[in-house]
Amino acid sequence: MKLPKICILLGMLLLLYGCWNYREADSLFLVTGCGLDYDFEKDRYRMTVEIAAPEGSGKNVEIKPKILSADGDTVFDAVRNIIRISSKRLYWGHAQAYIIGRNLAEKSILPLLDWIIRDAEPRETVVLYISKCETAEEIFKEKIPSSRMLAYGIYEMTTSAVSVPKAPYVQVYQLYGMLTSDTGVAYVPAVDITREGGSFTPIVTGAALLDKERLAGFLSEEDTRSLLFLRDEIKGGILPVKTGSGPMSGYLSLEIFKSSTIVTPVFQEDRMSFKVKTALEVAVGGEYEQEKYLSADQTAELENICSQFLKNKLEDFISRLKQDYGLDAVGFGEVLKRRKPGLWKEVKSNWNEETFRDIDVQMDVKVTLRNTGQYLKGL
Repeated sequence: MKLPKICILLGMLLLLYGCWNYREADSLFLVTGCGLDYDFEKDRYRMTVEIAAPEGSGKNVEIKPKILSADGDTVFDAVRNIIRISSKRLYWGHAQAYIIGRNLAEKSILPLLDWIIRDAEPRETVVLYISKCETAEEIFKEKIPSSRMLAYGIYEMTTSAVSVPKAPYVQVYQLYGMLTSDTGVAYVPAVDITREGGSFTPIVTGAALLDKERLAGFLSEEDTRSLLFLRDEIKGGILPVKTGSGPMSGYLSLEIFKSSTIVTPVFQEDRMSFKVKTALEVAVGGEYEQEKYLSADQTAELENICSQFLKNKLEDFISRLKQDYGLDAVGFGEVLKRRKPGLWKEVKSNWNEETFRDIDVQMDVKVTLRNTGQYLKGL
């Protein structure tokens, strides 16, 4: 009789489940984002967090951003020291933007990246940014013109950048994969502030190029778009194309519907090169000289003009990437590793420093017009 009773009791215990780390919401502050800097005079980390702080009571409660800062010998130490100021524990599960100041990024981004990955609360799907300002604290502590959460606004700019390809969308787990690859080259979105009058607006603009754990430099929005084309990460957006020469030349606005880039290694005798084939399907969204370019019998000419324009942009970017940085951000090395793993083992030790700088890249760009946006004739 004892055995059936024991089985019944065990079955009842299975129904008495609960959350192992349950905490009351009013005992926590929700962190929306944070910034990390390094004070070289004090030799300590400086953590700045934005929290969603309730103000008022009853039906008049409003959630407003509140900025807190604290120092620490380590990142985790700085996080715990902020609790002493906030009087409540911080909950990091809803934080979306983690910003590293330029001064720290030039030294290493690993302290913050390591803490995000190791700690239980931060999510590996968040986005890590590098500030073009000297410190990340400047981004959070400038005068904010509204009560909107700054970190959430920065994150929303990044997600919208997918359709406006001027900044990359790189989550922490993807960043970690790039940094631990054989080349160790990575990129993340860059954030800056624009000042107008007495207020400022944060802006996600271009990308920060990383050599292993350190900041190597910043890419402009135009160069970032070229990088995304070459890495086959363009999801849509507008491509402005210059249709002539001189200061009064016109531009076409091409709306991108489809974009595909394939990188293939080519071997001829003892010489290695890469062929990059980029194909776009676009529509004309706006033009400068409609009568000249949008007549039906000149569609092929227009496609050639657009193709050559993009080809020149991509070739110029690759050239600067090799000469100015010596960093294979495009991922030619990863392609070679997949196709010729034996050869890759021979060249990977000096890939960025020597081999990448000397490789020949052949570009093949084809822009196809889905439509010209023409109604009958130019106005």
